[in-house]
Amino acid sequence: MTDAGSWVALFSGGKDSSWALYRALSEGLNVSHLLTVHPGEDSYMYHVPETQLASLAAESIGIDLIEVDPGDLDAGDVDDAGAQGDRELEPLEAALVDLQSELDGDLVGVTAGAVESEFQTSRIRGMCDRLGIDLFAPLWGEDPRALAEAMLDAGFE
Repeated sequence: MTDAGSWVALFSGGKDSSWALYRALSEGLNVSHLLTVHPGEDSYMYHVPETQLASLAAESIGIDLIEVDPGDLDAGDVDDAGAQGDRELEPLEAALVDLQSELDGDLVGVTAGAVESEFQTSRIRGMCDRLGIDLFAPLWGEDPRALAEAMLDAGFE
């Protein structure tokens, strides 16, 4: 994993993505953008509640926010959760490809706040592999209670 170049934090505004962003910045990663996907009512891949508040968090943090509306990707359109998850990833991947071209290939990775979901993490890892970028998932596989205690110890409320 490299810290040279730009990183994008997958950011819902929730505690896990906020903590992953904090950890990335603490590691010295150059997080140039936050990226929020607004999934609608139901999603296998994304945090759903109150993602519209991510813009306020981004403003307070001072990092540019990219907002992605996946359009008409309804979970009822696909019978298989895996296929639906793959389909939900398409708008995210397209947004990263667009940003990568704007940055002249200087996008080196994304951060993710996944803790326990192999479903999400495997798809994000596959996307990163396709794009030739790194994945920084500092919460992956960690004990949720220990993560919460670490957040509180760092001053998160």
